[in-house]
Amino acid sequence: MTRVRRPPWMIAAAVALVVVGVLLIAEATLPAIATDRVRSSLHGDDVSVTIKASPALELLFGQADAMTIHARRLRPTGGRGLADLVARTSETDRLDATVDQLYTSALELDRVALRKRGRSLFARADVSESSIEGALPVQLHLSTTAEGSQTLIIDASANVLGHTIAAKLRAQVRAGKLEIAPDSAVGELVHVTVFGDPRVHVDSIAAAKHGTVYTFSAAGHLTG
Repeated sequence: MTRVRRPPWMIAAAVALVVVGVLLIAEATLPAIATDRVRSSLHGDDVSVTIKASPALELLFGQADAMTIHARRLRPTGGRGLADLVARTSETDRLDATVDQLYTSALELDRVALRKRGRSLFARADVSESSIEGALPVQLHLSTTAEGSQTLIIDASANVLGHTIAAKLRAQVRAGKLEIAPDSAVGELVHVTVFGDPRVHVDSIAAAKHGTVYTFSAAGHLTG
């Protein structure tokens, strides 16, 4: 039986058609698959996700050009904290995420926004006095004063058993971590790390108060 030998150009054309078909299928299906995967990993209410990648094959390697996330309510679960959610976007060039209400530990954050451009990060969130008091066993009143872009002086007063106790605290960025310590010489020896993760380096912090709501913001970058 004689085997029919096809010209090289015909074989090349067939291969090209297969490649084009695979690319078209990838462009049509991969963004939807990636969107569903991200949405299912975010446990909350009314979560919407939009992912853009060109070509869509980038998504097979965990890369994306842009991602937009919005949720009415979000609560990190399965041991995932804020740093985990941020670190998972390391291969996304542009990220814009907004959450109306974010629950982390016992504290409720409102109007949370996270913006990522390349490795740079910027985040802001509102915290009400009632949320802070609900997370603590005492009534606490705060006022903040900026001292440069890496330090906030916090005047705190608490009512304990009918007595008012006042303290001055220093929230500061040190070696990429956010720490709180007494605003005194003792603070150099006694400090508590509020946020510290080797994948996320905090560069600066800021705070402002509007009525009974505090607005906290921070800038940083991914290290990995």
